[in-house]
Amino acid sequence: MLDVALELLGIIENNGFKAYLVGGCVRNLILGHDFTDIDICTSATPCDIRNIFKSSLISTERYGSIVLIYKEKKFEITTFRQEGIYSDGRRPDTFTYIDSLQEDLKRRDFTINTICMDKDKNIIDIYNGISDIKLKTINTVIDADKKFYENPLRMLRAIRFATILDFDTASNVKDAIINNFNKVELISYEKRRSELDKIFLSKNNKYGIKLLLETGLYKSLGLNNLDKISLIDDIIGIWAQIRNYKYLFKKSERKLVSLIIEILDNNIEVENNFSLYKYGLYICTVVSKIRGNDLDKLLHIYNNIPIISFDALDISTDQVCNILNIEKGIKLKYIYDDIINNILSCNIKNKEEDIILYLKNNYNVIK
Repeated sequence: MLDVALELLGIIENNGFKAYLVGGCVRNLILGHDFTDIDICTSATPCDIRNIFKSSLISTERYGSIVLIYKEKKFEITTFRQEGIYSDGRRPDTFTYIDSLQEDLKRRDFTINTICMDKDKNIIDIYNGISDIKLKTINTVIDADKKFYENPLRMLRAIRFATILDFDTASNVKDAIINNFNKVELISYEKRRSELDKIFLSKNNKYGIKLLLETGLYKSLGLNNLDKISLIDDIIGIWAQIRNYKYLFKKSERKLVSLIIEILDNNIEVENNFSLYKYGLYICTVVSKIRGNDLDKLLHIYNNIPIISFDALDISTDQVCNILNIEKGIKLKYIYDDIINNILSCNIKNKEEDIILYLKNNYNVIK
């Protein structure tokens, strides 16, 4: 992918423009980390890029950026620009195309994301990002208070980068987060969660949570249980402990979280046939992880459970109705519950002949 990206830079340059790889891909190359996304900054405008790559798939321009599909690879290309004020704390009210790489890089968030590479793999490091990588420090390009005031999401990004890279936050950066943490209320829950999920699922998540607590950022984020949660490798299990439904965007997520909370609040044991049948293996596994219980024991019980769902019951509704001479209705539910409870208790086997015999021995014909 890097070779294709460098080829792309050459094409743009051959058309009379400046072009560089920038941001995460260059940072990760220096760190020896993998990368999947490649960003390019250039003096070419989106219109220029369209003229150069007429046969390629190009997205609609958005804030001076377009996405180009070249040789089946995706690249985000952004024109050098200077930005106006951020009156909504999310995006600049205005921006102007410029021809200066140095001025363009000044608008970016952290020094480690300003390092560039040209088509010949030469590194351009105007704002000393490599030095901060060596020092393992997250530092803003210019005044941290100004950066976070402009766009509060950068505070979460600072903690995310520090967490994933295991870097320190520079003292001025940490102080600026403390000074501006209440401004995260301007950030959409979608963007908040995107950053928080990466922090929570990082191998270094304890450090990330420590930073969220130390800076006070957790308060404005609505993460009031953050200091009490068990850090597990399941994001739904983490959000179930945090208990802020504003971060749950899908009905399926809300349902899962509600069931996990139901088990935790009612101190329900999950290492048994009844809980595994009612809640399913996934939810019981998440609860066991939160409680620090033995997952092998849970899996052993699940692998030996006599019935895992109602659909697996070895008798049909018509059969039950015919045997007991009853109509379909509410009474049938209680009979099914009784059958399933006895199967889960291993009093009867989930076999048609055993269930029929149980019904005949324990129920009178209902008219």
